[in-house]
Amino acid sequence: MFLSESESNLLRRLRDAPQEHGYRYTEEARIALLKELFRSLRCHRREYMGYFFPKGEPTENIPGAWKLSSAQGATEGAEYGAGARGKPCGHIFKSGEATYRCK
Repeated sequence: MFLSESESNLLRRLRDAPQEHGYRYTEEARIALLKELFRSLRCHRREYMGYFFPKGEPTENIPGAWKLSSAQGATEGAEYGAGARGKPCGHIFKSGEATYRCK
């Protein structure tokens, strides 16, 4: 199986992450993992980060800074309001919710 350089880098980082963080899943480890995953999703191109974070890449390592829903201005229940009619579905999945159908 042939892997691209980007895929190989991600696999290596995921393999080494537990050791780098002392085999503890701390907030610091969680943020480092999110940064690496977003780096991979954007193909290591900084200009693509705006697709995920329209206001710019989070600079703070605080809980919630790397959440797409808050970065993109999503609010609970907004997909049901009058302003959402005629627009693509913006449903935010909740824990345990397997499916959703937009009408």
